[in-house]
Amino acid sequence: IFMTLEDETGVANIVVWPRVFQRFRRVLLGSQLLAARGLVQRDESGHVIHVVADRLTDLSGYLHAMGDPPGAYDNMLSRADEAKSGPTERHMGARRRVVPASRDFR
Repeated sequence: IFMTLEDETGVANIVVWPRVFQRFRRVLLGSQLLAARGLVQRDESGHVIHVVADRLTDLSGYLHAMGDPPGAYDNMLSRADEAKSGPTERHMGARRRVVPASRDFR
């Protein structure tokens, strides 16, 4: 699988090899907010970035914090890794869950 992820710093191409896809299939196909960890590769210009994923994490439970000020995401990945089933209502507090519109380029 070849994916493109975008954040406030730009775009990265995510390469998911078959063994990683099989291991994280449910996360990859079911996430609304996804984190990818792996080896970062850049071309000589530094403009083209690839991440060869070795781990994918479903962060969909943190969509409620999308409008929070900077720093709201500190330690988010480590907390997600600790909670195998993702964040609970206790983590999300009383806020209304916000799901951003999909940008499907098919």
